[in-house]
Amino acid sequence: MAYDGSRVKVGVLGCTGSVGQRFMTLLEDHPWFDVVGLGASPRSAGKKYNDAVSWKQASAIPENMKEIVVSECVPDAPAFKDAKIIFSGLDNTFAGDIEDEFAKAGKAVFSNAKNHRMDDDVPILIPTVNASHLGIIEAQRKNKNIPGFIITNANCSTTAMSIGLKPIHEKFGLEKVIVSTMQAISGAGYPGLSSMDIFDNVVPHIGGEEGKMETEAKKILGTCVDGSFQDADFMVRGTSSNWTDKWLSCAAKAPLFLFNSRYPRCAIESM
Repeated sequence: MAYDGSRVKVGVLGCTGSVGQRFMTLLEDHPWFDVVGLGASPRSAGKKYNDAVSWKQASAIPENMKEIVVSECVPDAPAFKDAKIIFSGLDNTFAGDIEDEFAKAGKAVFSNAKNHRMDDDVPILIPTVNASHLGIIEAQRKNKNIPGFIITNANCSTTAMSIGLKPIHEKFGLEKVIVSTMQAISGAGYPGLSSMDIFDNVVPHIGGEEGKMETEAKKILGTCVDGSFQDADFMVRGTSSNWTDKWLSCAAKAPLFLFNSRYPRCAIESM
C-alpha cells in the first residue's frame, strides 16, 4: 500500500518483543497508520529491524518495516519526531517511566503494559464498552501538566469478560461474577515457560491475574464523571490456570426473567 500523505505517523516501542511484533503485523499496510519510528533496548538500537528482531510470528516480517533503523526508547530520538501516536509493547519492567516521557513530549501513547492501568486519570479503553471514558483525557493532561496522554488496554482475559458483561451490567446491574480462564503459554512472552514445565501439564496459577481481572473490570464497567472514575459495584472472583478459554457465571442485581431481551442474548453472543 503506497503512502499517500494522509495516514497518521506512528511509532512502536518494544518492537522486538512478542507484543511489539504483534503490533508490527497489525500495522502492516494499515489504512490509517504509517510506521515511521521503532524503539527497543540499547542493544538493538542502530540496527535495521530485520537484523535486530528474532521474529516469532506466523506471518513474515512486514517488507516495508525490515529496513527501518531501530532507535532507543527516548522521545527526542529523530525517528519519533514526526510520530503523533506511540504504540507501546514494552515490558512492564520499563514501560511506566518511558511512556511518561513520551506523553510529556506530546505523544498520544497507547499502551499494552499494566503500569498505568489503575492510574486515577488513565482510561482502560475497550471502545465498544467504555468509549465515554475518553472524556478523562483532558483531566489527565491537566493533572500531569503534559501535552500528550496515555491510554491503556486491559488484561486480555478482562477484555473478553468485560465485553460480555457490559449489556447485563447496563440493563440489570451485576452483583457477582465468577470466572475461570485457560490461557495459552504465549501469554508468558518469549521464551516463556520451558517445555519441561508445560509439557503434559497445566500451570494452575498466574501471578496477579485474578487481581487484575477484578480491579480492571470494575474500572472499565464504571463511569467517568467530572474528570474522575467511579468503579462499578460488584464482586469478581477469578481463577487462572494466542487463545484464552473462559468459564463465566454472573449474578445480576435485577431478575433476568425477560430472557427474550436483547441484553442477555447480546452478552452470550459476545462471549
